[in-house]
Amino acid sequence: MRLYKKKYDLLSYTLLFSGLGCFSYFFIVNYTNVPSGHHDSLSSFQAFSIVVLIFNFFGYILLYVNEKIGVKALSFPGNKANIALYILLIGTFLFFLNYVIVACIKWMAGLHDPFILQTHGIQMFSICWLVQLIMVGQIVINNFYKQLTDVYRKASELEESAAQVKYQALQSQLNPHFLFNSLNTLISEIEYNPKNATLFTHHLSDVYRYILQENNQQLTTLQSELDFLQSYLFLHQARLGDCILMQSQIGTTFLEMKVPPLTLQLLIENVIKHNIISLTKPMTIDISVEEQNRVLVVSNQIRIKKTAAPSGKGLKNLSERYFLLCEKNIEIENDDQQFTVKVPLLQ
Repeated sequence: MRLYKKKYDLLSYTLLFSGLGCFSYFFIVNYTNVPSGHHDSLSSFQAFSIVVLIFNFFGYILLYVNEKIGVKALSFPGNKANIALYILLIGTFLFFLNYVIVACIKWMAGLHDPFILQTHGIQMFSICWLVQLIMVGQIVINNFYKQLTDVYRKASELEESAAQVKYQALQSQLNPHFLFNSLNTLISEIEYNPKNATLFTHHLSDVYRYILQENNQQLTTLQSELDFLQSYLFLHQARLGDCILMQSQIGTTFLEMKVPPLTLQLLIENVIKHNIISLTKPMTIDISVEEQNRVLVVSNQIRIKKTAAPSGKGLKNLSERYFLLCEKNIEIENDDQQFTVKVPLLQ
């Protein structure tokens, strides 16, 4: 397909330059001050063939120069001085080419002073030059913006690819961390409550089934996240007892809205990791939606563990994922009594 397009462009430019050359030569021969007795000899097939070759030669040189300048000087759209200079160079080039052709025609016709143009000749010469300038200028502009569009397209594809790679890298950071915590929990269950280990293993299987299903997805529904969260919380409740409670107050209209996979798992894990939670000090996690702003709100009471080392990687990870997906930020509120995270709900 690309080879076909290249051949098509080559044929198009060749026909265009050939037609432009024939038009210019015919116009100059018949409408300048060349004696009519020489029109037949100057309108021969050989004469037109030479003109076609000359116009194609200089036309492709002009395209080559335009391509080199277009790729390296993308500041053209914002630099009017460069654009004006470039158009002036094209105009000068065409003027010189036409002047040489006129001089050669007059020399072949045996006229005196072939390099001097008469008044009528100057008018016809100027008309021919302006037509050429408009046509060649249009070719150059189209070619330049075609290159510019290709550059922007490639830059956009590169940026999208880089964002996708970075997003996948950030998302993959969740899985090893969660696996490590889950295995530690399973070991505790096997050691202290073997009867519950089988049930724990089933829920652990459900959790990882969800992770595998959603791992390659950028977004998932809030309903899926809440269903997953039930199995995830069971893993901790099986070890710690019924000391982790979840209160969810979310209207049905928001359940089909989207969040990045494992968003709730990350936020709940953050609560468990940094706070004291026991049967004597249970933790209630509130999950709700701010309807006006369309943000998911997860909040909990603050009871910081003395041994907890706050790394901030989990929330930073979530914030970077959101920015890559929709250029929105999460909000974190901490008043020393209540810790709240607000994440945007996406369509």
